Amino acid sequence: MNFYLIGVDYQSASLEIREEICRRRKEIFAYWHNRKPKATAVLFTCNRIEIYGLIRDFNGFSKEALAFKQCFKGLFENAYIKLGQAGIFEHLLRLACGLKSQLKGETQILQQLKAWPVLGLLPQPLSELLEQILPLAENIRRQTGLDQTEINIANIVFGDLVKRIGINEKMQIIIIGTGKIAQLIADNRPESAQLHFISHRNLSKARLLARQSQGTVETFSDLPDLLLTVDSLISATSSPHFVVNEEHFLKQNGKRQRPVYLYDLAIPRDIEPKVGQLPGIFLQNLNDVASVFEQDNQRRQSKISLAEYLVTEKINSYKDGLDGANYPSGYAPQSIGVKAG
Repeated sequence: MNFYLIGVDYQSASLEIREEICRRRKEIFAYWHNRKPKATAVLFTCNRIEIYGLIRDFNGFSKEALAFKQCFKGLFENAYIKLGQAGIFEHLLRLACGLKSQLKGETQILQQLKAWPVLGLLPQPLSELLEQILPLAENIRRQTGLDQTEINIANIVFGDLVKRIGINEKMQIIIIGTGKIAQLIADNRPESAQLHFISHRNLSKARLLARQSQGTVETFSDLPDLLLTVDSLISATSSPHFVVNEEHFLKQNGKRQRPVYLYDLAIPRDIEPKVGQLPGIFLQNLNDVASVFEQDNQRRQSKISLAEYLVTEKINSYKDGLDGANYPSGYAPQSIGVKAG
């Protein structure tokens, strides 16, 4: 059997396309489950979707990829592909080290990859390959210092807020959602921040996060009043629709004395974009905070460069040990309208 990967990420697909892919994620899961239930696995994060699979020969891959692309027209026009065991090894190792993330070195994808074999979500050959990769990635992280838990989106947002509000100022922050990002926010809350959690579906988790961070639990009906006094709102839900819109800000009508900073960290977006046009409102989505990510990446460039060097060493060593399992010669990925990446 041969390995293949079809994927899009923040570099190959626009925010709008990634949003639509996320809205149709159940369809995408169902497509591969029905077509190749024991030979594929799908990785979803806020910034990427990747389909990993097994195929008997690469001659059949063009047909497989083209059928998928036609089924989801317009969503995978700029997809990247990886073919062969060496190509998948290289991609997964970089992914597990956090080198393909917007925030270099973050650990969220690593945790997801570690859960895959445990949950039995992978074809056996792919599971065995991943079990080789994970210890290598964790060792590279330790050697370079990229295993530090403070490398996460919560600290990036808090750091940005401190620059905007002031290091000695108390911050009142609304958190909408109770998923992984909300947990990171609760775990990394600075002493100057008072958190207010709002959840539609998981009130018990909101209460748990509030206890962990000495915060409060509020309801969506409280949101308009809260927005009169808070400094920031961070939203990261899995809703397919906007959960914050212009109407939530109608009560302000010039009553606020200070600006409010909104961070929409969800895909699809949680906050209606025209909210950012209101006076005194500063709205950033994942694309907008990319420059902040890049600044943090630059700060840790020496660690990232060392990790890249160590990863390249491991990849070359792995390729040397393979016999005919590298990228297939003579294959033309352009024939299906996607690019080798």
